Amino acid sequence: MDAKKVILICGDDEFLVNRSAKRHVDARVPPDQREFGLEVIDGNVTKGEDVLRVVQQCVGSVRTPSFFGGCKVTWLRDAAFFVAKGKAREEDDEEELSGDVALAVEKLAALVREGIPDEQVLIVSARKVPKTSAFFKACQKAGAVEDFGSGLPPWEQEAVAARELDNLIREMGIQFVGEARMVFQQRAGTDMRTLVSELEKLALYVGKDKKATVEDVNTITSLGRETMAWDLLDAVDSRDGGKTLRVLAGFEGQKGITMMLEAMLENNIRDMIILREAVDRKWIVNGAWASNIPPEAGVLLGVLPVGPGKIKGGKLTRLLGFVRNWTMMELRVARYRLMDMREKLVSGSTVPEMLLLQETLLKIIRKK
Repeated sequence: MDAKKVILICGDDEFLVNRSAKRHVDARVPPDQREFGLEVIDGNVTKGEDVLRVVQQCVGSVRTPSFFGGCKVTWLRDAAFFVAKGKAREEDDEEELSGDVALAVEKLAALVREGIPDEQVLIVSARKVPKTSAFFKACQKAGAVEDFGSGLPPWEQEAVAARELDNLIREMGIQFVGEARMVFQQRAGTDMRTLVSELEKLALYVGKDKKATVEDVNTITSLGRETMAWDLLDAVDSRDGGKTLRVLAGFEGQKGITMMLEAMLENNIRDMIILREAVDRKWIVNGAWASNIPPEAGVLLGVLPVGPGKIKGGKLTRLLGFVRNWTMMELRVARYRLMDMREKLVSGSTVPEMLLLQETLLKIIRKK
């Protein structure tokens, strides 16, 4: 375990962040010493006066030795005040924060820069901390930073989940046979809480043998909501009406799911329109981005979510297989229908939300 006295742990996946923080606490303060050797401060505040109070409490804790001596850990947990408007972009810094909040964050950064007293450890866990901020840089220089990523695209989320899944599999001693591991992650998705829950179920199911086959995985592992959403995209992209209805049936009764699916589908159609245009203009040739894309087109693709360097290899090949199912006009009509559906959802349609989504998608998928 890292011997640094300042540890910043951040990322969108709350499970990974909290698990790491708890491991650092466990390594430094035994359970029977936590009454005086551990102080946990709730950092889930955003108002200026509350942030100042929390930071002052944190500073005071770090500067106060353990009552019985020895190591003392101060854990500022779930700090929510490092970013303005809930965003963590490279260009964010403390100047964007309100006066009191910016002052409090600078106090915390100054504490790290000045150095933590002997026998003291400061752990800060948060969802978002801008990498350009003074606090992030101070922690990098004076301590350790564990960044699990914020706002990652789906393929990077999959990579993080795959790496952490390997660790969990080793810890639980499960042995996947053949393609069982791949099938497991495809079904369970990338949410770490779901992965842990499904692994525990699988471990109980296979028993002392610890060997899990594809059949075992398909029998006991539930389909995560995220996985079902990707299945819906695949069904729509391939214009498979039957599969679309079967996948939608799995979402019945889930509150707020229709708006989430509409946004996901609309973004997907937007990406398909970009790829269709790239194919029609010969910016993609033989399944790969062309090397002679016009400069003005390269600039445009550089700011769009789909372009060279952003989608390539197997992912590009897979998407192009779907794009060929659609004409540009069909894609534009599909986007119009989804936007029209969104307006009806927002304005309060008399048609049940899921029925409205089913009807809209069947109209989009139908080939004339």
